Amino acid sequence: MFKIEVKGITKPIKNQNMASLSSTFHDLQESIKKSSTWTPSIILPSSHFKKDHGSAVNSNHVGSRNNNSTTNIDVIKLLASFSDNDQMATPSKYPGNAAFLIEGFSGVGAKDDVKAFVIHAAKLSGTALSTYSSKTGRSNHRLYELVLSCVKHKFHSGVNKFTFNDDNLQASGTIIEKEHQSSSIKGKSRSATQKLANTTTSNTAYHHPRNVKHHAPAASSRRPGQKNRTSSTLAASEDARCLFCLPTIFCSVIDAKWYISAELGKRSLEHTHHLPLDASDLRTHSMTVTQEVKDVATQLLEDGATNGVVINNIQSRYNVHLSYHQVHAYRNATINAIIDDQPD
Repeated sequence: MFKIEVKGITKPIKNQNMASLSSTFHDLQESIKKSSTWTPSIILPSSHFKKDHGSAVNSNHVGSRNNNSTTNIDVIKLLASFSDNDQMATPSKYPGNAAFLIEGFSGVGAKDDVKAFVIHAAKLSGTALSTYSSKTGRSNHRLYELVLSCVKHKFHSGVNKFTFNDDNLQASGTIIEKEHQSSSIKGKSRSATQKLANTTTSNTAYHHPRNVKHHAPAASSRRPGQKNRTSSTLAASEDARCLFCLPTIFCSVIDAKWYISAELGKRSLEHTHHLPLDASDLRTHSMTVTQEVKDVATQLLEDGATNGVVINNIQSRYNVHLSYHQVHAYRNATINAIIDDQPD
């Protein structure tokens, strides 16, 4: 028989209660594991597919392009129909192995616009994509090829592979520098003196070693907006990576238009090893929130509103979804401003 002590009171716990708790915890683990595999939706407009294309149709005749009615197509369901050998009849004008035409784009020069268009459409439905590969076409029928995958499809490998010891919460080898640099002085760090790193010394452009244009580093050797070294969307290992990956998006040599291939190969149309994220959380970024929304949120906080009230109010007034972390940051900024206004 087990015992549990609460505020000095010892109470026996029957074995069946512990077994019930263990069973509940096991059910929770299984539920999380099951929910970590899910099929997304990516909605793209098409003037070629009509209502009779079944479940891939998201809604019929919802827009207009060049005075022609368009249909919103769930390309994931469309592509799944090819892998299930229950193929929908694609328009005969499509080149071989093409399942869907991404309308409105032409030529290799539009590759960045095509990538941004598909990534944005996926984000609207709750899927975050990134470029897995991008290269000149491998065959005479393709001018250019582009592969988009889940941001968690790639994983840490080689020297960056994470290894955890049982007695340590931090991954081995993640701190290369000594604990204290020889020039450091106790009590004089930015953390101890509550000083922020100077990241605004210069905005002059300079050339990265890879010939990529960046903002010049400030005196602290950090660039504005630079992520911390430990911030990454990559999976910690190959076993934990998400398998979702779209078929190849290519620019056809026949008409210079952009298509999504029907060839799925070993790629998966299901997300794995991570839970779905609300689409509104993906669509909202701190850099895209307008100053008006920030001012209203700050005013609500100053009036004593809770984080939940602020989120709901902004959602109803501006159709902008703020996360709890964003509202918490606004609250901290408000408190710091009040403290700074106080006389010494």
